[in-house]
Amino acid sequence: MTRRERVLEAIAHRQPDSCPYQLDFTKEALAKLEDFTGGAVGPGSLGNHMAIIEWGGFSEIAPDVYEDHFGVRWNRSIDKDIGVVENTLLPEPTLRGFQFPDPNACPIGQNLSQFVEQNADRLRVVGIGFSGF
Repeated sequence: MTRRERVLEAIAHRQPDSCPYQLDFTKEALAKLEDFTGGAVGPGSLGNHMAIIEWGGFSEIAPDVYEDHFGVRWNRSIDKDIGVVENTLLPEPTLRGFQFPDPNACPIGQNLSQFVEQNADRLRVVGIGFSGF
C-alpha cells in the first residue's frame, strides 16, 4: 500500500495497513530538530504521507515585514513563521469596496505537473496560504 493509498483508506474510514501521518514544523522547531539529529531534515526524510505545495503570496516589503496577496502586512521579527498583522484592511464590518486578489495571478500551477510526478506515492495537497482574523 502506498502512502497515498493509506491516507485515502483512512479518509474513507477503512483500516489501512498502518497509520498515516504528517509531520510539519515551524522554522524554529525544524532548526532544533536538525541540531538534535545533526543534519538537514527534508520532506522526504520523515516518511510523511502527504506532499504539500503552497503559495502564500508573500513579498518581503521591509526587513522581516511581508505583504500577502490580500495586502495584509505581517511582521515576522518575533514570530518567524506567521508574523503579527500590522495593518487593517477592513476597518468596518463590510466588504463594500474591498478588492479581492486575482486568483489567476497565483503561480502555483507552473510546477504542478512536476510536483505530481515527484510525489506519485503520496497524497498531494495544494494550498494557497490563508489566515483569517
